[in-house]
Amino acid sequence: MAHDALTKDELRHDPVQDWLFHGVDYAHRHRKKLIWIGSALLALIVAGLAYYANARYQTEHVAARFNEAEAVLFETNKSEADRLAKARESFKSFVAEYGDSNLAPYGWMRLGAMAAARNNSDEAEQAYRHVIDHGATTPPLRTIARTALAKLYEDRGEWERSVELYSALTGDLYGDLAEFSLARVALAGRKVDEARSRLEAVQQQYPQSSLAALARDTLYFVH
Repeated sequence: MAHDALTKDELRHDPVQDWLFHGVDYAHRHRKKLIWIGSALLALIVAGLAYYANARYQTEHVAARFNEAEAVLFETNKSEADRLAKARESFKSFVAEYGDSNLAPYGWMRLGAMAAARNNSDEAEQAYRHVIDHGATTPPLRTIARTALAKLYEDRGEWERSVELYSALTGDLYGDLAEFSLARVALAGRKVDEARSRLEAVQQQYPQSSLAALARDTLYFVH
């Protein structure tokens, strides 16, 4: 039986239908490859979510351990000697177990301060060095550690080492502290003219600083 002739409209291609047809055909012919790719992507997504969850857990866990050590330091139901001894052991345990964490420098800073309070300058110096050299130490904390180490050298009479660290404190944030600390070292070394010059610099360059008034009072005793 003869077929009716196709009209022009019937001969036209529908691009959407063509795209769907080719897509289904491609998927059918490459189904194994597509299943493998899909499985691999799913595995990557699951691994990424697991890594994120583990990283978050580790961060929270480390913070909890650090807070536990902090709580020991501020306990009120123990004598000061017992409290500091227990806090020292807690922070030593923390930095030993989580030495690579972002909170490790703060743990070392606590250990340095406690060692300095016990007049154990060697242990304090080692702790401050850990803070300075740690990759996770923030710039402000590194400055605090350097200042503490400089004061440690100053108290030990190691003037050159102290001056080197104090001189590194520059800029608007620490310039007043640097000048005042260097003036104090100069006075200890009987360098009166240098001390006077630095104390005057604190007053003139940093008039709003809390150290300006202290510099003014100190100048009364510089002869």
